[in-house]
Amino acid sequence: MDIEALISQTEALSWQDLQLKTTPEAAKSSSEKILVGRLVADRPLNKFAIHSCIKASWKFVQNFLIEDMDVNKFIFTFRTPQDKLRVLNQRPWNFKGHLMILKQWSPGATIEEVSLNEAIFNVQLDGLPLDHFNLENAVDIGKVIGKLIKVEVDPIYGLAFRKFIRIKVAIDVTIPLKKGFPLKRFGNKEVWIAFKYEKLVDFCYACGRLGHSQIFCGFPTSTLQKIRFGPALRAEYYSPQNLPSMQNTEDEAGNMESEDILPSQNNAPSAELAIGI
Repeated sequence: MDIEALISQTEALSWQDLQLKTTPEAAKSSSEKILVGRLVADRPLNKFAIHSCIKASWKFVQNFLIEDMDVNKFIFTFRTPQDKLRVLNQRPWNFKGHLMILKQWSPGATIEEVSLNEAIFNVQLDGLPLDHFNLENAVDIGKVIGKLIKVEVDPIYGLAFRKFIRIKVAIDVTIPLKKGFPLKRFGNKEVWIAFKYEKLVDFCYACGRLGHSQIFCGFPTSTLQKIRFGPALRAEYYSPQNLPSMQNTEDEAGNMESEDILPSQNNAPSAELAIGI
């Protein structure tokens, strides 16, 4: 068949005649090295300054690419899946005072279908009485805060080797942060169980949402300028350096967000997941 005949056939086709082919293996390979990111901000940020900040913060990863997707949205391509996981394992990332949400691009999804409203946080459950330090309580509380991913349990000492229980959750950034709850106790006074978020960026003290301050808050809860939230939601600096060795429960294939992974007391998460900027 000559070129003219081929062109003639092509011109005769309509979009209804197209039968596009999928390449699942190639898509899976690409997905393992790509992240989609969004900076939670109420205004467009200087992309050149953000690029420089990201490169400086991720200098432990070599030769990754940054592609601007939309306002405050980016595509990151890494050389290896391991490089991508090193970035994911150190979430949350903050750049120029703004939270960066990072998600994988699933093979069967368009770029617009990647949800960028959930951020991963390590949360400290502070104030629990000793007899409430158990895995069941940690799981139940975590599911109230957001989508529970992990409960940090030491294989030797269990949960009660410090003053709080530490969990990893995915939080919807479009709704207010949860502050905690009052715990009623039989035969004893009520106590407040506080949620403290590690590496928490600036947020609105009026409505409790990320991405803006109370000065620029437009949500109805802030009309009276009441300060309903505050710095108490920020966890003090927490270093895992002195923790006993812990086992890693992350999905070895790198599909970290496909399902919740809750460790038993003999299968605890790696302390390295707490290390970040």
